[in-house]
Amino acid sequence: MKTRIEKMKLQPALQQGFTLIELMVAMLIGLIVVAAAGGIFLSNSRVFRTSESVGRIQENIRASFEILSRDIREASATPCGDTQNMQGGGALSRLLRRGISSSSGSVLDIYIGNQYVSEVASHVNAAAPVSLVAANGNYVVGDVLLICNADIGMMFNVKNINGALLTPQHPLKNSRGANLCFWRPASGAVWSTDCGMNGASLAYVSKPIRYRWQIRSNGRGGTSLYRQAARFTSAGNFVDIGSAAEVADNVTQMSLAFRRKDDATFQTGYGGWGDDDWREVVAVQIKLKLLGNSDERGTDGNVLSREVTTVIALRNREGV
Repeated sequence: MKTRIEKMKLQPALQQGFTLIELMVAMLIGLIVVAAAGGIFLSNSRVFRTSESVGRIQENIRASFEILSRDIREASATPCGDTQNMQGGGALSRLLRRGISSSSGSVLDIYIGNQYVSEVASHVNAAAPVSLVAANGNYVVGDVLLICNADIGMMFNVKNINGALLTPQHPLKNSRGANLCFWRPASGAVWSTDCGMNGASLAYVSKPIRYRWQIRSNGRGGTSLYRQAARFTSAGNFVDIGSAAEVADNVTQMSLAFRRKDDATFQTGYGGWGDDDWREVVAVQIKLKLLGNSDERGTDGNVLSREVTTVIALRNREGV
């Protein structure tokens, strides 16, 4: 009987689980895998941020040179051709004929005469208002505007605006005192008897603009390249149009050099140039230095940067 009862006893099951050593080995392997994955992630993240920073620099370079090129190529342009026969306007007229100038290597001024163009409907009397085909909301009293046809152009001060009628401050006359009448439609209006010169081609009115390019503080602890538009005024100065547009951020330096039509190389000593020198400029060399994100650094430990140079030719010049 005793033997039978002993045979009926259940055998204890074998203990299941991991030993401490097995757990430690598994944790070590897991840590190695996580560390390797983390290292790859951090490395890829750094490469991505570096590529993004370089891409941002290149994007800023393209935007800067694209808009700069458009402005420079249009320097001195008018709706009717060149500015050599420009009348009136005094110093402002001379600036428009210059087309481009710089007081320092970090500021570039570009003068363009073909902005906000309107077609003239009638102008048959030098003392009469200029009648436009349609009103132009970009013109304001006190502006200096340009009126021109294929033969002659003149800058005049705006005394009054009434819809599509622009009244000049003074009768339109050339430097010799001859009355200027710019356009008579094919039918209708008749030339005034006192028109010393009149136009046989379509006439246009436009608003000369100065675009100033310079490096400014961007209010975020860095500097950027800005473009500020300004209008000519009857007081002989400029009034900004709106606020300056930030074209590219993290631009720290702009260097300029100019080549006149008879120069063998680009000139950096242009501080004493006069009107004649600037009118002969046929190309501009621009060098920009741009920085990447401040937390991304190159192999030398410095913030990523690029220095790029381009040359832009002016269109409205002899010798180009």
